[in-house]
Amino acid sequence: MTESISPEADFMKITHLQAASGKGAELEQHEKMMKPVFEAATKMGSIASWTFGRHLYPYSPEVGNYYRIIGTNSLDDMLKADTSNYIELSFKKVYPTKDYAATMKAIRETMSIKSSELWVEVDATK
Repeated sequence: MTESISPEADFMKITHLQAASGKGAELEQHEKMMKPVFEAATKMGSIASWTFGRHLYPYSPEVGNYYRIIGTNSLDDMLKADTSNYIELSFKKVYPTKDYAATMKAIRETMSIKSSELWVEVDATK
């Protein structure tokens, strides 16, 4: 895990990412830049948590070397988050002078989404 905000949540959307050739460091820098955006989203109540990390041992050559986890406390919140434009709203709050569309385009050019999974926590130990 390289970056994280409030890592506990009952529902998690885990997205596996593959960095474009030679773009891993750039993808990591973009995610660091986005951390305050996800912090703002948690404060606004749009999501409960955010995590970005790198797989030390990728599942296979086809699955990405990075992952992003968005957490919520209910399935309803997860479904609302996916359709609420919370990232754009949070981005504009944190970076009012930056171009949101250009930033998202630059981020998308550094990686591809290999898979997404929805997990629900059933039990945990501390």
